[in-house]
Amino acid sequence: MFARSARSASKAPDEVAQAVLFLASDRAANVHGSILSVDGGASAL
Repeated sequence: MFARSARSASKAPDEVAQAVLFLASDRAANVHGSILSVDGGASAL
C-alpha cells in the first residue's frame, strides 16, 4: 500500500499514528461517520 503512495513511505507509519492520535483526542469530538484517508495523497491522484 505504501509503495503506491504519492509521498515517501518513510513517514507513513508516523502519519498513521498521528491520525490515530487525532481521532482519539478531544479535537475529534465532532468527527462522525467520516473516512480519514492516510495514504500520502494517493487517493487524490
